[in-house]
Amino acid sequence: MTNKIVIVGMLTSSLTFVYANAVLVQSVQQSKVDLSLEWMGLILLSVIGFIFIYRSARQIQKIKILQKELDTYHTTVTNELDTLGGKDA
Repeated sequence: MTNKIVIVGMLTSSLTFVYANAVLVQSVQQSKVDLSLEWMGLILLSVIGFIFIYRSARQIQKIKILQKELDTYHTTVTNELDTLGGKDA
């Protein structure tokens, strides 16, 4: 009788171990999938952020170029007004 109990206990524990192992492996595989999706999402967000930063930097460069052109134009107009005898308003 004791041998039967030990055998049934060993069988039950081995089945429990196999089931637990299957559940753990499945959850680990699922978390790997979730983890890779999280990393892909983070990489995608960083690329989008880089694109926005690059776009902003390009716009700032364009604004600086336009400011230089405006300063040049303003200087030219001021010089022309000085030669004509006018004064800045």
